[in-house]
Amino acid sequence: MASELTGEEWPRPSRRRGETGRQEKADIGRRLKKRYDNGMSLRQLADLTGYSYGYVHTCLAHAGVTMRDRGSNKFPGRVLSM
Repeated sequence: MASELTGEEWPRPSRRRGETGRQEKADIGRRLKKRYDNGMSLRQLADLTGYSYGYVHTCLAHAGVTMRDRGSNKFPGRVLSM
């Protein structure tokens, strides 16, 4: 499945269970991690890839990503108001 926004190919979600399914989710999660670490939200990643919010969350979790708090500041060094 190709993303309409970037043209990047994203594999269709697998229904496999067990170690194979976990490995596939971890592989996808590692691809998503760089964008998540650069400040994209789970919702933005879901829109980008065509995956559901829950599937994106699961893939990132399988890749060992530490999730940000809800509504957390994406730009910790930036002063938002004075």
